[in-house]
Amino acid sequence: MAASEHQAIAIVGIGCRFPGGVDSPISMWKLLASGKDAMREVPGDRWCVDSMFDPDATRRGKISIREAGFIDEVDRFDAELFGISAREAAHMDPQHRVLLEVAWAAVEDAGMDPRALAGSDAAVFVGLMLQDYLAIRTSVHDRELIDGQTVVGMGGCMAANRISHAFDLRGPSVVLDTACSSSLVAVHLACQSIRSGDASLALVGGVNLMLRPEPTIAASQARMLAPDGRCKGFDARADGYARSEGAGVVVLRPLAQALAAGERIYAVIRGSAVNQDGRTRRVTLPSGRAQQEVVRVASRRAGISPGELQYVEAHGTGTPVGDPIEAQALGEVVGVEREGPACALGSIKSNIGHAEAAAGVAALIKTALALHHEQIPPHLHFRSAPEGVDLAGLGLRIPTSLEPWPATRGRRLAGVNTFGLGGTNAHLIVEGAPLPQPDLEASPSPGVAELFVVSGRTRAELDRACARLAEFLRANEDARVSLADLSRSTIERAQLGHRVACVARSRDELASLLDAYLAGESRAELVVGVVPEASVEPGEIADAELTTVSPDPAGRDEMLRALARLHVRGAATQLAASCSAGARLTSLPSYPFAGQRYWIESPRGRELRLGREQPDAAQIETPAPRAEALPQAPVAAGNIEARVREEVAEVFEMAPSKLDPDRPLASLGLDSVMALDLADAIERGFSVRLPIARILDGPSITELAAWVEAGAPASSEQGVLLRLSRPTNPRARLICFPYAGGVASVFRPWARHLPEVELWAVRLPGALDREGEQPFEEMQPLVDALLDELDKNPELLAPPFAFYGHSLGALVAHALARELEARGRPGPSHLCVAAHPSPGAAGPRELSSADELDARLSDPAFLRSIGYLDELANFASDEALIEALRPALRAAFQLQRDYHPRPEPRLACALSAYVGADDRAADEASMRGWSAYGGGFRLRRFAGGHLFLRGAATELTRALREDLGLDRGLARELGA
Repeated sequence: MAASEHQAIAIVGIGCRFPGGVDSPISMWKLLASGKDAMREVPGDRWCVDSMFDPDATRRGKISIREAGFIDEVDRFDAELFGISAREAAHMDPQHRVLLEVAWAAVEDAGMDPRALAGSDAAVFVGLMLQDYLAIRTSVHDRELIDGQTVVGMGGCMAANRISHAFDLRGPSVVLDTACSSSLVAVHLACQSIRSGDASLALVGGVNLMLRPEPTIAASQARMLAPDGRCKGFDARADGYARSEGAGVVVLRPLAQALAAGERIYAVIRGSAVNQDGRTRRVTLPSGRAQQEVVRVASRRAGISPGELQYVEAHGTGTPVGDPIEAQALGEVVGVEREGPACALGSIKSNIGHAEAAAGVAALIKTALALHHEQIPPHLHFRSAPEGVDLAGLGLRIPTSLEPWPATRGRRLAGVNTFGLGGTNAHLIVEGAPLPQPDLEASPSPGVAELFVVSGRTRAELDRACARLAEFLRANEDARVSLADLSRSTIERAQLGHRVACVARSRDELASLLDAYLAGESRAELVVGVVPEASVEPGEIADAELTTVSPDPAGRDEMLRALARLHVRGAATQLAASCSAGARLTSLPSYPFAGQRYWIESPRGRELRLGREQPDAAQIETPAPRAEALPQAPVAAGNIEARVREEVAEVFEMAPSKLDPDRPLASLGLDSVMALDLADAIERGFSVRLPIARILDGPSITELAAWVEAGAPASSEQGVLLRLSRPTNPRARLICFPYAGGVASVFRPWARHLPEVELWAVRLPGALDREGEQPFEEMQPLVDALLDELDKNPELLAPPFAFYGHSLGALVAHALARELEARGRPGPSHLCVAAHPSPGAAGPRELSSADELDARLSDPAFLRSIGYLDELANFASDEALIEALRPALRAAFQLQRDYHPRPEPRLACALSAYVGADDRAADEASMRGWSAYGGGFRLRRFAGGHLFLRGAATELTRALREDLGLDRGLARELGA
């Protein structure tokens, strides 16, 4: 330890997400240099500011501010990029999810593929303070939503452990909480870990999200918050701090290694120190003595005098007590016997507010960028110092505009201060990066062609990445960044499956080529490809193709085009070697992560959290049990794989069409909790119990189906009804009718969103869960048969109950409701029909006969031309599935042709119609025809196609809650 105690540590990568639209070092510096104020009014998805606000800070349960610092889309996450299932992602603390994406961006910014770190001793240190999602997920109002994933998803340790697991890092993985100093203390510990040899590289950062109002209520009650939502650090008007959120990660490695590798270095950490206030008059009162000492120790370890610092990034929260103490402490250390101009003093909190656990890393990122750009950004909201604070006498000054960095003997030196609420202080001494070594000073020749590559996990992400890069090229004309720099920076990052490669001689030409790709145009200098998972082995294609290329300068263009063709085909080539001499890394826009929403919260819990409803009327429902069939029966022989796929889709909370039957489940984020759930689901559906260890091996759906088939008992008749939930005091009963061939379990995810509803689903004859039974081709016999089955359970049709039917199920639900009224029996209180035109417009107009359907079921183009069959086109080559569905689809065609009731008499109940925005079988106009068949009519539109119910469970059940009157208290308890 002694030999490397003062080893310099380089900051080689930065990832960040902070208020003001900051999502990269580029946008962070733009915000800082322009002096932007990023504070704004509280968004409606955090809490209802109109309900919660009261300027009187003494009002209990109220908040005295309307503005703070927020980042957008904290409920969204690119789960598939990290091999995490949708189900697991929804249970993860959004702070962990944001950190994962920011860590990925930081590693790419360092010129590395995050996947290339696998198996290394890289460490992860994270500062974490509050855990709002934990409080939301474990609320007394949402106990029924707690399950086995909650434990793993909410653990604070997972903030670091998730990164280590996702990137397969083997070094220390630590989460710590010292309040506001957490992330800078994390940097200090990471430097120690590198110097001690525990790690050769570290990812260090912090995160803070404000997802519920209670912590802000507490800060408001403590009179800590500035009424205007601004941190006015070191100003006479300082009246409290402004809460903020964000995440930042820096990549650290020994300076000597970074120089040897020719890496871009933002700044160098020369020394650091951490101490504690000890006993003061109050636990929250800062100690000026301790603050002085932490700066002295850090400076001594850095081998400098504190008076050499030209800039200090201060804690600077804007409190009338803390700021004067910090200014006085800095003046006693930095300003004593100072030579030259006063030390500049600023704080990023004046731009983005106080990010609490992420405040330290935000301050470090600002300082590193200022050193990198050799400029000091303005400190906002400063007019005059507080009474009794003589900044000039202390050797300090406040920069209020962007200014050049003052040099002292050629060294650019800065300090970074952070203090924790309970007295833990941290200070870093940071220096500008050393000048490039002589062998790196070659300047690439202008006009020389360079190779550029862009990639994405999906085509959509590739398109967004290309659009971002093109926009960046037009908006940034930094003369210090050469075309070769840009080339190297696109090459030295993760190269994902969907790829674009192009050869260009200027920024404008590169931007034009990217525009051409986005417009679907072909160019000689532009190639596009998709690399399968099993790509070509290194050199296998490259050697064969490149040997024909001339090595002299005249052959450079041809060589680059050959490299581009190889790259998009997946050949492993040394792309970096194609860059011109002297090319350096530069920051580029961060990866465009897929923003899919993952959030678990009941509608009532949401209203309470937002402050729109008071908690005194809260009701706690009994958790919904797992689905049980009435009666329980073993699986019928036939297409087991399709049914296994349905079970896997439900456990992973994915659409079956998104599941490749040959893809290992381990690659989808299978964990022990999901393995247990999948074993239970298979046992319920097939009467086969598979060993948990066998499932944890991560088999494919095809392998699972083979195991199930090998262990399945002989078939017997399936039950008609599937009970999906059994609440203790149900307020309503909902009976659901699936689409043609669809299994009843497709509605099972709704139980989680409708905990007070007794949920049932009907197994239509001939569907995959009643395979082998003869489907009905006429509506009246089908309705009669269903009524006979329903009457075996008389309570099912005891009011209040409602029907939901999807596609063919909509017609069946309507026919059953009419039959009940025709027999003088109580009908449903509400009929919800989805994805099928009204009966007067029923039937696929594209088909002439059932024989045509039979003949062309295996033709993908034909299936895509039929609106309600387009999703089946993905499985046209699955002969077993097509044959299993053929009878049900043929019968559905006949049923639609058979059922043409007149609108009169109208149903006595209200009727709601639901349509997918991209549904080609039913549009809004044809769905409005349902208004003639029921009472009060409402039409709702959802994102998705014909089977939008698979991907819109949250939105769809929210609509059902409103239509059934559950949130207005209109539905009475069953049996009342």
